[in-house]
Amino acid sequence: MRIAIACMGSRGDISPLLALAHVFVARGDTVKIGCTVESRRLVESHGFEPHVLTTLNLKDFLQSPLGQKKFFGTGTATQLRAVGKLADAHADEFDEHLTALCRDVDCVISTRIIEERAALVTHRERTPLVMLEYFPGDAHTPVPNPILGPGLQDFVAKVPALIPWTYRLFDVGWALSIYKKTVHLAERVGYPHRIVNPRSVLRRRDLLRVGAFGRALVPPRTIVDMNQPRIGFIRLRDRAADRAPLDAEVEAWIAQDDRPIVYVGFGSMPIVDFDGVLGDLSARLAREGMRVLAVPGWSARTGDEVLDTPDLLVVPDVDHDAVFPRCAALVHHGGAGTTAIAAASGAPSLVCSQAFDQHFWGRRIEARGAGIVSSRRDMTAESLAQGVLALVRDESIVAGARELGSEAAADLDGCREFIAAFDAFIASAGPRRGAPEGAGRV
Repeated sequence: MRIAIACMGSRGDISPLLALAHVFVARGDTVKIGCTVESRRLVESHGFEPHVLTTLNLKDFLQSPLGQKKFFGTGTATQLRAVGKLADAHADEFDEHLTALCRDVDCVISTRIIEERAALVTHRERTPLVMLEYFPGDAHTPVPNPILGPGLQDFVAKVPALIPWTYRLFDVGWALSIYKKTVHLAERVGYPHRIVNPRSVLRRRDLLRVGAFGRALVPPRTIVDMNQPRIGFIRLRDRAADRAPLDAEVEAWIAQDDRPIVYVGFGSMPIVDFDGVLGDLSARLAREGMRVLAVPGWSARTGDEVLDTPDLLVVPDVDHDAVFPRCAALVHHGGAGTTAIAAASGAPSLVCSQAFDQHFWGRRIEARGAGIVSSRRDMTAESLAQGVLALVRDESIVAGARELGSEAAADLDGCREFIAAFDAFIASAGPRRGAPEGAGRV
């Protein structure tokens, strides 16, 4: 089978798709991977040729003073608009490269953010589409829409009757935000229907929508649908060969001291003066008999070298599966993948949520009694140290994290579950290539 995988996002978005690509290749399928410019090296490190879909560099934007002001100093709605405006400026380039990637394939696997565009560029051959979701996205989920700001999430959670409307209203806003570029792409690819609602391009298509965020933190949908299965998180278990020396260095640092370890990492959410904050944090925690293992992610540093002291180790990457269970506390941004492995590790989390669904995941950890949430505005070395100490000294949170870990461990088998759902979907979809489409209003 010829499979195209397309991703518009950061490392947390592409990693599960890379895990699937390894499985497909191992069983003899052909895989093409489309990614952002920031993910190119990660894709290459796993032995795949990256097909860069856009030169938009979100990392550079978020690290810049303008990005820090326009993105991190605002609410969720403004953040979405800021990213949307950047994406719109590169829309034609992205559509051209996506069209090329999806040509002459038997299936396209992607994420929700580009599903309408994937549907349009494959409409002639009616290629089956598989969408991977990293957080709930429909009105049949009994929790507030994860894209709501933290205040609205807290309010809606107290009024369950409002929960379905948070998804319906978001869908309306999403449709309006992508209407012009959807119509423009439809004209470019010769789509034969008039578009009133951009979501309509997904109709009359073989579509599998997979919720890959497990069951321990999010209750099941109120309606069971075989084409919308819930599976566990998909981990990228295959470490690139060039990571072995780094893993060995991390292991040596862990083994050299029996003091408790605190992990700190914010993924694609860069913080200002990362080295300064980490230095102060490690000094404060060292006085409490703890040490810090940190990963800068997209945070800019004063230097790129590994920083190795008895109290602080800063490395470009760690194996979350191997490190998290050995930590006394985890400080992270609340990304879906990080949260899934954190929940399964049994260690309590201090979630410094900063954007998008991160607020949601922080609140799900907090609701399970396995951690606490802290906003970016309060994120200083002192506040982080106080948050960590509050975690490790609260016996109920430590016990809650351990209890959640036992339950969430079952949520880490998503790769196997995905392949089973994928194969069943492809078998049921049958031959669709070249199927005719009529004209008319949708």
